[in-house]
Amino acid sequence: MIAPLLTALALAPAASAQHVGTMGDCPGPVLIDVADITPGGDYTLFSGNGAGTDVLPAGPCAGTATGLSGLTMRMSGSADGIGAAALGPVDLPAGACGAWLQVLDSTTCELSPIAPVAETCEYPDVTLPSGGGGGTPVTPNYVGVNMAAIVEGDTLNDFTTVSPSSEDDMPAVVEFTFMDLSFFTVCTVTYDAATLMATDTYPPPSVDPLAVWDVFLAGGATDCPDLYDVGTGYATDPFDYIEANIWQFGLAPMNYGSGGIGSMFRDAVIDSGEDYDTNWAPYVFSHLVGLGGGPLFEMGYSFGYDQTCGDVNVDDFGFVNPADMQAAPLEGDSLDAFVSAQNWIVFGTGLDY
Repeated sequence: MIAPLLTALALAPAASAQHVGTMGDCPGPVLIDVADITPGGDYTLFSGNGAGTDVLPAGPCAGTATGLSGLTMRMSGSADGIGAAALGPVDLPAGACGAWLQVLDSTTCELSPIAPVAETCEYPDVTLPSGGGGGTPVTPNYVGVNMAAIVEGDTLNDFTTVSPSSEDDMPAVVEFTFMDLSFFTVCTVTYDAATLMATDTYPPPSVDPLAVWDVFLAGGATDCPDLYDVGTGYATDPFDYIEANIWQFGLAPMNYGSGGIGSMFRDAVIDSGEDYDTNWAPYVFSHLVGLGGGPLFEMGYSFGYDQTCGDVNVDDFGFVNPADMQAAPLEGDSLDAFVSAQNWIVFGTGLDY
């Protein structure tokens, strides 16, 4: 079930739904995140003591039924140019713990799903099977890097895929995909993303990252045979090949300026017949890869999806629900999402000459 999560592309129009969520432990400082409001429009934040159908008593949306009981209006404000707002951190007292939140888009009178205040989550702890390799050697031409994980700030967590027919605990993974000259997948080497350690030390990339991780690789799993080096005439274990390098991985807003891939990526999506401005630009952001201690480069694209304590909604084929897609983060934002990061630019393996 890992592969569909890594390769599902949000090419179809993605529905937008208002979102409110929290990050932090209650009581204490809690960040409240509001998203998918009408860009530049007004919103109102409500709290309640549980699920219900209390009606808005006044305002432009008076008479609208909420999803809360014990409804209390907490604050109102205006969203930024992409329909988002970050509130706080707010120092919540013990009496606020266990409450529920809902946000109203005052322009459309649409309401977010209700969300708990700073719910303390227990994420699954999944061990990635290790081993593999051997067999008739192959000579791949390129290698790309993908990732799938719950990202909270600079913390990576395992997750649970929730489909109409099952719930499956999944490991957070970094996946190295070997490809041939036609960019078809030859085989993969996968590592547990729990080995990634957040760092503030990295060569400056072309855009300020949201988070960067050092990649300490060990105990991966692979369907690769040994890798044959044409130049030396020797076969290399796929784990040794990957682990011989120093890797860093990061996430950042898409850079459409000098030194960024944004303009090229946008042109490629448009050339494929897609509506980039509607279906991609509001949601897509970059993933960064550094190799050998060198600069971090934009090497691919990422999408963030709503998650609830590690639960990620998927269909029966393992594809994430496009309706759960979050607005693309801006510089300085903190992620709270299931992130699927996919390579677009790849490295040459150096094995084919």
